[in-house]
Amino acid sequence: LEFRRVLFRSLKTDDEVEAFLNYTRFMVTRYKDKIRNWEFWNEANIGYWQPNVESRQERAAKGREYGRVLCKFADVVHQIDPQSKVIFGGTSEIDSAFALAAISECPSKVDVMAYHTYPGYGSNEPPEEEDSLEGADLFREAVLRVPGVRQNIEFWENEWNTIPTWKNSSESVQARYLPRFFLQARAQKVQPYFWEFIPGTDGNEHDQFGLLHGETFDKNAFQPREAYRAFEVTSALFGQAEVDPMADIELEAPVRYQHDQLRKYAYRDTQTGKRIY
Repeated sequence: LEFRRVLFRSLKTDDEVEAFLNYTRFMVTRYKDKIRNWEFWNEANIGYWQPNVESRQERAAKGREYGRVLCKFADVVHQIDPQSKVIFGGTSEIDSAFALAAISECPSKVDVMAYHTYPGYGSNEPPEEEDSLEGADLFREAVLRVPGVRQNIEFWENEWNTIPTWKNSSESVQARYLPRFFLQARAQKVQPYFWEFIPGTDGNEHDQFGLLHGETFDKNAFQPREAYRAFEVTSALFGQAEVDPMADIELEAPVRYQHDQLRKYAYRDTQTGKRIY
């Protein structure tokens, strides 16, 4: 516990901030021809940036502290490599209080707003009960209303998964949830990322995550889970498609879905022009 507190402490003193910026200068200079997206911290709204707080007011105050360093980080990245994008660190869940406070000092310097959501972390709630993207559209609108924010700012859901070993889950559940997540994210103009493709089984994630098993030293090593096929088919159909707001969808919901559980989307393939309903 004490080690974690040291490892995830926030950057408070000028010396700590400058040391981190020197590290940033080295990394961006070293990899600027290979890496073009730089995220500042990970899930800083929770305990990975100490202290861990609960109330909205406390999260906003913590967001402003994080944002102070984010602005300096953005300056370093853009000065060394103007082609690179600065990512507002992926928050745990959609945390508007933290995020809006964090970008308030330099909204024009942020290229990507990123966050992580899981359907009922640890217990795997059905999407109909607890939708992992609920509020993404409202969050996007709130960010775009911040004075000075870039109107072409991107939104990434850059960590999502449902784990076969969790309560109420299985590999079949994972396979069925994946297309829903991908299509709803695209419908809300959010770039979706699946965490993770092949898990590193030597770390604390073991073989829980992934579309393929990791090195398990068993017959299933590097073999695909059911979700891999869902990933293949969804990517083939929708990988180059965008949501089409001009399409009319006339569809009467079946009786069992008339309590607003049925969602209707229309996409257009950007290469062929064909629509997918």
